[in-house]
Amino acid sequence: MDHTIKLWDLNMPKSRFTFRGHVDSVNDVRFQPYTSMFVSASGDKTVSLWDIRTNLCVQTFYGHNNAVNSSQFSARGDLIASADCDGITKVWDVRMVKEMCQFDSGLASSN
Repeated sequence: MDHTIKLWDLNMPKSRFTFRGHVDSVNDVRFQPYTSMFVSASGDKTVSLWDIRTNLCVQTFYGHNNAVNSSQFSARGDLIASADCDGITKVWDVRMVKEMCQFDSGLASSN
C-alpha cells in the first residue's frame, strides 16, 4: 500500500494523476458534484480536500483520534462529514477550515 490516490482514465487502462499526501491508508474518496474537488479519509487520522485542476491538497483537517473511514460533502459542498473507526463523526466547515461539531455513536464504549 503506497498511501496515494489515483485518478483513472476510463477510456484507457492507466492512471492520469497520482495524489500524494497521506501517510497511511486511504480509506475513502468522494467527489464534490459539479466541481474539481474531492475529499479523502485516511488511516493517518486526517481528512484532506484535493483539487483535480492542480493535483494538490488544498486543505487537511486534523482532529480525529483514530483512522478516518469515510467522508462526505454536504449538498451545498460547504461542509464535510467524516467518521472514524471509534464511531466519532465530525462536521467540518470547508470555508472556515474548522470543526463545526462532533457526534459520538457510542461504538468505542461498546467494546
